[in-house]
Amino acid sequence: DYHSDLPRERVDPSGFTVRILSADPVGDGVHSVHAEYVFPDAVWTQTFLSRPLTREQFEDALAEAGLRVDRYLTEDRIWVRAVPMSQGRGRGLSS
Repeated sequence: DYHSDLPRERVDPSGFTVRILSADPVGDGVHSVHAEYVFPDAVWTQTFLSRPLTREQFEDALAEAGLRVDRYLTEDRIWVRAVPMSQGRGRGLSS
C-alpha cells in the first residue's frame, strides 16, 4: 500500500517521523512520491519516482541486477537489504 492509503506517517526507531504525503501517477505505472522527514531540529522533503512492484517482480528485478533479498529491514517491508547473489545461498529469502 506504499502508493495508496495516503497520507500516512511512521516514527522511525531512531526518533524521526517519516510522512508519505502523496503518490501521483505520472505514466507507465510510475508515481511521483512526495515524502517529508521530520527531525527535532529540521524538516527535509523529497520527491522521487517509484513504480509499484509485486514481491515477485521486485525479486526478479533484483535478480536481473545480480542481487537477492538478504532480509527485510522494516516490518512494512519497504526497506530491504539486498546482497550479491554469489553471497550465501542464491536467490533464497530470509525474512
